[in-house]
Amino acid sequence: MSQRSALRASALALLWAFATAVPAQTLREGFLCCNMRTDGSWISDINYHSGKQIVPAGTPIKIT
Repeated sequence: MSQRSALRASALALLWAFATAVPAQTLREGFLCCNMRTDGSWISDINYHSGKQIVPAGTPIKIT
């Protein structure tokens, strides 16, 4: 086996491993990793107060 075909076989094996390890559907549910701020119409991780409510880290979320 030549070096080029060995490299190609390794690359294909690596691609196959990633393809089988990745779920078919992207993650749509989870938990916040950090505190977020919101006023009800938007949510952000920027850290300024100005009367915004805090949504605490660990809050369950569902992306819609």
